[in-house]
Amino acid sequence: MKNILSVIILLFLSCKKANNLEYKVSTEKTANLVKQQKSSKEDFNNFFVKFSNDSIFQKDRVKDTLYLHNLVETDKFEVLKFTKEDISYMDFRDDTLAYKKEYDKYRVETVIKEDSTNYSMYGIDNGILLHYVFMRDKQNNEWYLTSIHDYSN
Repeated sequence: MKNILSVIILLFLSCKKANNLEYKVSTEKTANLVKQQKSSKEDFNNFFVKFSNDSIFQKDRVKDTLYLHNLVETDKFEVLKFTKEDISYMDFRDDTLAYKKEYDKYRVETVIKEDSTNYSMYGIDNGILLHYVFMRDKQNNEWYLTSIHDYSN
């Protein structure tokens, strides 16, 4: 009887130890996954879809100071600073079809680099020329709109 009781206690303790080991392994895997997700770089295309469709997300992903480089005269620019609170929602959703518009036609070109992206609008016979500059924040690997260059005439 004493042997049976000893075996039951031994089995109970070994099961408990195995459960603790499984929990520890599971916790370590979760911690590694969270760490991996934080260190992985945000894909610009996924970011831009959300940036184009979600005004709250867009406001969050504009740097605290946004610079607008504005063409005043030929070869003369002014640089204006705006806070994110000064910026209204920018709608990029229909840009891919803008070349079909009756007025203010333009084509869009996106040049994606590792840590910066230029999203440009080139007018078709109308003088529109805009460049939106997005930079990847090196601390959290997230994309932010940092400046707008308006060379339209």
